Amino acid sequence: MNKKTKFLDPKDVDEAVAEAALAARSGRIDAAIVGGVAMVVYGSDRLTKDVDVACRDEYLPGMREVKPLTFGGASTLTPKGHPLDVIVRNDDYRDLYVAAIEDARDEGLALPVVSPEYLAAMKMVAGRDKDEIDLKTLVRLGVLDLDRTRTIVRTHLGRYAVKVFDSLCAEVEWMRSQEH
Repeated sequence: MNKKTKFLDPKDVDEAVAEAALAARSGRIDAAIVGGVAMVVYGSDRLTKDVDVACRDEYLPGMREVKPLTFGGASTLTPKGHPLDVIVRNDDYRDLYVAAIEDARDEGLALPVVSPEYLAAMKMVAGRDKDEIDLKTLVRLGVLDLDRTRTIVRTHLGRYAVKVFDSLCAEVEWMRSQEH
């Protein structure tokens, strides 16, 4: 990996995912791709600085921990030195992440990828500006089953979060209408 590069190139992403998949298989750990790489799978053109992998209960073996993540898990480096965030939620959103891992699908990568509907709920939980942009991108791209997303959001984040999601969808539709 080019140490001067701020964002990962596709080759580095593929290598990091392959290393994570190998570690998950060897440790018999349920894991799925989340975050920026999942966004790219569903049509986003955004770049990412690391690969995010959610795991049900355990860390991926063989990764070198750099620092813990505040919500559970750790920023790590793969054996080849690729940045990999291993997310093992230990907070109120653990059930959301476990359900997302169970629902993850084969999208042609070495690990399954969380569905766009679960990814949307995860973006709502993260709550950073870039996560709101990602959420709007998922809506704009039309990759979400909106009813399924509402059900996931209601189940894991509550009724108020559904109103927030619907408001965001309305904003995206309004912005789309202004483009024409």
